[in-house]
Amino acid sequence: MTIKTGGQKVKGKPNEKKLKRALLQRALGFYGEDISEEYETGDEGERMVKRKINRKFYPPDLSAVRELLGKVEPASAETMSDEDLERERERLLAELREELK
Repeated sequence: MTIKTGGQKVKGKPNEKKLKRALLQRALGFYGEDISEEYETGDEGERMVKRKINRKFYPPDLSAVRELLGKVEPASAETMSDEDLERERERLLAELREELK
């Protein structure tokens, strides 16, 4: 099964890592390319006569932000010490780096 999403072909079924990455991308905003091609039919068959690539910024999506924030426990940060907050920050940054690979 091949799914075309935002100009990218994704083979196979989406797994949890791909879905988390897509949700994070939607929550933060991202750049994508829109490709437009024009073809001409002639004696020798069909040939491409024009190809235009537009780079477009897709702004952050509030529903994706809400979904991500819903997974965070708001009260837990209030009871954490500064050291615990720093460790949690580093853990989350490492997790984001790993997901964006």
